[in-house]
Amino acid sequence: MRLHKAIYGLMRSGFEWGDRADLVCRYHGWKRVRDTQEALYYYIESGMVFLIVIYVDDILAVGVQEPLLKKLHAMRLPPDRLPEEEDLRFAMDEPVLAHRFLGLEIYGPCLHDGRVVAYLSQIAYTKAIIDRFRELGNYQENFRKASTPGVSTVIEAIQTNEDEGSAGRYASIAAKMVGAVLYLARGSRPDISYVAGLLGRHVTKWTKLCDQVLVRLISYLHHSSSAVLVFKGVAAGVTQPAFPVFVLLQRH
Repeated sequence: MRLHKAIYGLMRSGFEWGDRADLVCRYHGWKRVRDTQEALYYYIESGMVFLIVIYVDDILAVGVQEPLLKKLHAMRLPPDRLPEEEDLRFAMDEPVLAHRFLGLEIYGPCLHDGRVVAYLSQIAYTKAIIDRFRELGNYQENFRKASTPGVSTVIEAIQTNEDEGSAGRYASIAAKMVGAVLYLARGSRPDISYVAGLLGRHVTKWTKLCDQVLVRLISYLHHSSSAVLVFKGVAAGVTQPAFPVFVLLQRH
């Protein structure tokens, strides 16, 4: 859902908006999760846990649908009405099921064998990374099929700084490419987290070995661009071990 009449541009607008959002959430019984991000709030009722995260002027909410909608409506002021100072509600659109958030595509959720199943995907973003590498790096070759995002021998060589001092071909675009793959790893591709993190530690001292790792990683993404992350959580009222399961699934 998108909030209306948010403040942009002023020096303290972010602080003012954060204070206001915190005041509204606490007034309606939500508690801030202080061990993580300040924008994450939770609400526990009848054994059910609800979560909301506020990102600038968007709210992403998680929980059992009907009681969650009631809580969101209690915080909602119709967008055609301007909130007054004493009216502790958000001026926002009618809540809808999320299908896309910060470039992350969300399919589902649905109920299957007592578990809530949802698919998280960044297929379009993955293909954009590959295209960007071809353009910025002037890479004209075909990507060889790679079954893993990295090669252990090359990774070990980077860690021991075997080619320190030899600048790599892609040093000038390293920051852009590594930033992109790090965001991809955080969103829906945990399989590339280690290699992406390794490259992230070498952006300022990029070498020819880093070139090899980057090309290997992009090749791996090229041949697994349709992979999605599957989340399986326990549905309300179902007595199963309450551990969410994430599975990386290659879509054909």
